[in-house]
Amino acid sequence: MSLQVTLSRGADKRQLGNFDQLEIVGNELREAGSTEALARHVHHRWHIADAPHTYIRLDIVGPVTVEVLEGAHDKLGPYQEFTMENGVLHADTRVFGFVDVERNDCYVSDLGEHRKALKLMFYPGR
Repeated sequence: MSLQVTLSRGADKRQLGNFDQLEIVGNELREAGSTEALARHVHHRWHIADAPHTYIRLDIVGPVTVEVLEGAHDKLGPYQEFTMENGVLHADTRVFGFVDVERNDCYVSDLGEHRKALKLMFYPGR
């Protein structure tokens, strides 16, 4: 099993693939350990290189845990899904945080802090 990643715009959906781990670094979604962006979040829209248009929503279906990659390396979750729409991050049905475009990071509500990078990992259970 792995994380299933989809971008959507209304009924138009684009599968980005299945991944064991992902990172959100600044405004980029990356496969963990890579410097290449799978998608970039700009002006509340997701951009991918070969798409004819932008996408509004990012869906990551797990279960998924979230690790903060700086500071205390806090681990949060597991959650069944992690989504982002209009700059708002959701873990399951609740607000997880917000994209701060001025700081190029995320404000994580559970921590009450801004963080530059988050790692999303498939959670196998137990």
